[in-house]
Amino acid sequence: MLGISASTGYPIPLEFRFPMLKKAGFDSIILGWDNSEMATRVDRVWLAKAFDLKIEHAHATYRDMNALWLPGTDGNRTALRLLREIADCAEFGIETLVLHLTNGSTPPPVSAEGLNRIEYLVRLAEDSGVKLAFENVRVTEHLNAVLSYFTSPHIGLCFDSGHAHYWTPDSDLLDRYTDRVFAVHLHDNLADGDTHLLPMDGSIDWQALMRKLAASGYAGSITLEADIHGSKAYEDAGLEAFLRKAHKRAETLEEILQNFRTK
Repeated sequence: MLGISASTGYPIPLEFRFPMLKKAGFDSIILGWDNSEMATRVDRVWLAKAFDLKIEHAHATYRDMNALWLPGTDGNRTALRLLREIADCAEFGIETLVLHLTNGSTPPPVSAEGLNRIEYLVRLAEDSGVKLAFENVRVTEHLNAVLSYFTSPHIGLCFDSGHAHYWTPDSDLLDRYTDRVFAVHLHDNLADGDTHLLPMDGSIDWQALMRKLAASGYAGSITLEADIHGSKAYEDAGLEAFLRKAHKRAETLEEILQNFRTK
């Protein structure tokens, strides 16, 4: 199964965007829970079903995440927002919610306060049958702390290839959490910015990455998180051409992955 982010960086309504994703050949999508879309969450889910696009996972709103680790009402509000987003996944039958744990390059340190708040998220996820996939971002300290502290089968990793390549190239996330990979965001860059290029337009070693993914327990779709604004060439070609190219790259990654799985 091949998937892509529902946003693609192109600001047209979902009722026009979704049929374009389907026409390009994609089977599934990442559906954002933030307020970047005009459609309500109910309508987003309905439109995905209307155009026969499986929701691979929802992506939680990622503003104000540093507050989660600090005392005070701001952190409580962030936790409450995330609880609601988990509940929405349960209501709409979405199996996995992807979450960031921090914002920026200098977040507050890991704290008991933050872990206590996350425990509420974990409890709700377990009770409602939703998996939480914490994404690698600029720093991995908080990710490692959470995945070490919470061993629930509902808690795992969303591996973002572009983030790992640019921000934490020496991280060993796919090796360390090989049996806890719940989601992937696959995109490329030249290690000079989080540019969300299509796979193979940057400098990631996709053979090596797919070998590790094949050895992991990941069973979901090949899900791209490339952005049309990642390259002027993409913008000049237009959305339809960008999506066709994206689908071909996803097919190539799937072929590489399956070759490793059958060896």
